[in-house]
Amino acid sequence: MTSFLMVKPMQHSLSRIEREYVVQHLAEVLPALVLLSGNDFTNITAASYMCTHETIDLHGLNFRSSELFDVRVFFRHEKRGMYFDSQVKIDLKGSGDIPISPKIFLNDAPPAFKSDCTLILEDSGKAYSISTEDRYPLDSYFIDPEIYSSHHTSMKKLADRIGFDTSENNYSVAHYRLFEYLDGIRSDKTNQKIDGSLFYIDNKTVLLSLPENIFTSKRRDAEISVSFRCGKRTVKFNAGIKGFLPVNKMLRIVCLHIIDAQEEDKRFLYERLFKVKYLG
Repeated sequence: MTSFLMVKPMQHSLSRIEREYVVQHLAEVLPALVLLSGNDFTNITAASYMCTHETIDLHGLNFRSSELFDVRVFFRHEKRGMYFDSQVKIDLKGSGDIPISPKIFLNDAPPAFKSDCTLILEDSGKAYSISTEDRYPLDSYFIDPEIYSSHHTSMKKLADRIGFDTSENNYSVAHYRLFEYLDGIRSDKTNQKIDGSLFYIDNKTVLLSLPENIFTSKRRDAEISVSFRCGKRTVKFNAGIKGFLPVNKMLRIVCLHIIDAQEEDKRFLYERLFKVKYLG
């Protein structure tokens, strides 16, 4: 069983009175929820749960678990994103209880620092450096249940187009971030990085945008050398190109799958993003 690591200091927990009000809101309104376990998440509608006695009572789910597993529960309260960490076990009837944590966190705290991470792609003696964007942090995320509920079909189509396997309708944080990035470009055409950006990385997947004229000879399944520099740490690995996705006349998204990173580097990448102990 995994356990969530310490939440980033920038995230602020509700006061006791605020928490009581939010828990009451959960019980009365039954907003849509997202349950995240590791890198996979599931949407929970009002028809699939009740909230009583500081507990979320799930029922009618289409998955099971033989033992307790850790979950992060995302929801919205009066348009503000919130989440808490807990545990659940789903029985043979698709039912389970999630105790509401004493600490519920707000998702709208401003970043405590600027990202100093950079990705470097190397091929045939040429190198290209890609920086990050503050609005797509590499070490935090919020899966908005309302956005997922409204756009899950679009998310699946985008994930399919860029090479993810969605045959079992599994959704991951990478799928959500891909949609989030493209939606951000569509809604804010005046504030775009024309030189591309690194907007997602975990222990298996890298998502970045590149100018259309960079590495044009590369095709799907080709390999490329990658260095990820973050603070004082540098992670080096070979990656395969999973797929491309055109954004506009200037940019395209590239999805990479990490091939041969060292185990300690995979641990670093996984725990940095998900705040969960890496088990390999």
